[in-house]
Amino acid sequence: MSSRRSRLAPNPLRWPAGALIALALGALLAACGARQHTATHAEGAPWKVDVALSVDARTSARRLEDVGPDLALDALFGPLGAFGVDLDLVLDMTPSRTFRDGSLGWLVVFERAQATVRRPGQDPVAIDDFGLQGRAVELRTFGDGEILVVDQAAAIGGADRMGDVLDVLWPLLSPAPPSLDAGQEQGAQSRWPLMVGPQRGWRHTLAARWRNEGQDDAGLWHLAYDGPVEVRGQDRATSPWIGVRGRGQAEGRVTLGDDPGVPVAARLVDHDLTLTRTVEIEYPHADGGPLRVTQEQRYTAHAVRRTP
Repeated sequence: MSSRRSRLAPNPLRWPAGALIALALGALLAACGARQHTATHAEGAPWKVDVALSVDARTSARRLEDVGPDLALDALFGPLGAFGVDLDLVLDMTPSRTFRDGSLGWLVVFERAQATVRRPGQDPVAIDDFGLQGRAVELRTFGDGEILVVDQAAAIGGADRMGDVLDVLWPLLSPAPPSLDAGQEQGAQSRWPLMVGPQRGWRHTLAARWRNEGQDDAGLWHLAYDGPVEVRGQDRATSPWIGVRGRGQAEGRVTLGDDPGVPVAARLVDHDLTLTRTVEIEYPHADGGPLRVTQEQRYTAHAVRRTP
C-alpha cells in the first residue's frame, strides 16, 4: 500500500427531536462497502478524550387538523421556543473485547460531564452534575470505524441526564472514512444507530464526500467530509407506535495517526463536526387532535485525544 495513502478501509436514540424536546421540558419544568479489517483485536491502555458539544434548537408544534385557537398547545410549546445546551465532557475509552465477527468493543466512561443551558433573555444555567458522570456505554465498531451499536445506551438516556442529545457523539469518536490517496476524493455511506430499548431507537445515514488532504510533517493524516444526513426512527412501545423522520447536512474534519494496524477509534487525534437537521414527530392520537412537533437543530462538536 502506498505511503501516500491514509490507509483507511471503506465502510459500507429516545428520539432526536423528542429527546431535545424532553430536555427542554425538563429544564422548563424542573456503511455499506468492502471492509478491510486491518485491526482485528482490541487491546492497549485506556486514553482520555475531551469533548465540547453544543446544540441549539428551536421547537414548534401544530395540529394536523384545524381545531381553532389551541391554548393548551400554546401553553405547552410556546415557552420552549429556542434554547441551547453546551456540554463539557471528559471520556475514558478502554478497549474491552473482540467479537466473533471481528468487531471491537470500546468501554466509554463519562469521567466528567458538565452542562450549561441557555435561553434567550435569561442568564445561562450551569449544571455541574446531571447524572452522566460515572456512567458507561460500550461502543461497538469495526476496525475501519463503522459503528454497529451503542450498547447500554439506555443508561445515558433521559432529559434529566441530557444523554439523549449525545447521538452525534458516537460518529465523533469513531468516524468511518474510505481508503484514499492524498488529494483523492470519494463518496462513502455510513450509518450509526442508537437503540434505548428493543422497540425504541433511531438510525442516522450519512452519504458523505470524503477528501484526503494529505499527511503533515508529524505523520498525521487530515481528512474532510460533507454530505446529507437522514434520520429514521420509531417507538413501538407506544400504542399506536410513533415514527420520527428528519433530514439535514453534516460536515467535518478528522485527524488520524498513521498506523494501519490500529483501529480508527484508537487512531483518532481530533474531530470537528457540524450537523444541522430538521426532525419531525407525529402524534396521531394526541389529546386535542393529531399533532406534529418540529425541531430545528444545530450541533457543533469537537473531540480531541489527550496527549499522555
